[in-house]
Amino acid sequence: MTIQVNTQSIGPDQAKTLLATNIKNRDLSQSFVNKYAADMANGKWSKSASMIRIDTEGNLQDGQHRLEAILQSGTTQEFVVAENCPTEDFKVLDIGRGRSSRDALTILGYKRPRIMASAIRLVCLWNAGIITKTAVDTVSTENNLSHSTSNRLSKGESINQAIEYAKLHPMVNPLIERAVAIQKSNRLIPSSVYGAFLFKANEIGHETLEFATEFLKEFAECSGKPGTATHSLFMKIVQQSKGGLYYTQVNRLALFVVAWNAWIKGQPRINIVAKNGIPKMEKASDV
Repeated sequence: MTIQVNTQSIGPDQAKTLLATNIKNRDLSQSFVNKYAADMANGKWSKSASMIRIDTEGNLQDGQHRLEAILQSGTTQEFVVAENCPTEDFKVLDIGRGRSSRDALTILGYKRPRIMASAIRLVCLWNAGIITKTAVDTVSTENNLSHSTSNRLSKGESINQAIEYAKLHPMVNPLIERAVAIQKSNRLIPSSVYGAFLFKANEIGHETLEFATEFLKEFAECSGKPGTATHSLFMKIVQQSKGGLYYTQVNRLALFVVAWNAWIKGQPRINIVAKNGIPKMEKASDV
């Protein structure tokens, strides 16, 4: 089916009709709606700013913020409208509010896309072997740290990375739900760290994944005996949280893997230290 492009005058009634087909799109940003509405009301809006896109199923693919601004401003504006766009076109859209991995996962229907996108980024950095000792050891006196390492990818490449990982690993939805449930027992660790840990275990195999789940639960509930790897890890994280320093997600992930590699072998572990970045995760069936 050929994409049809034309110029249309869109007022509040038509905007409302188009928004009713907005079944797969990212979360609305009211600040962007306010900005666009102000430009429209002040006569500063240009039809060349971007397109309204409608897919082959008749659903709004791109343009919800501009259409919401039409409703808010009560104005009629001219837009370039593209109809019959392939449903996968959202992956390459480049509009005023740049899309992110979270946006892409939202559009594809994945649950908890913010946590999932962060967990995927973590595990992909780990798999690529680019989480260095320096990144793991980085701390700050201010809560302004993220992963403390670059994924060396453009925005578009990061989006595709998230999409491809999620498609390749169908368990991402239930595993993120599992990570969120575990995080409720111990909120010192972000759900994305639990998620990345479970994603990696899932890559290794079902047996490793099930043992990894038990390991995380034991840690989160602090049910391990003193001297065990999970108890020592718990005490390490509590000590960090009381020290007035902020540790990165990659730091926490590295500590988890160090503790896991001792725990899965049944070895006691008192001192949980990541010496050289994130170590290889041991496979449950190998021990």
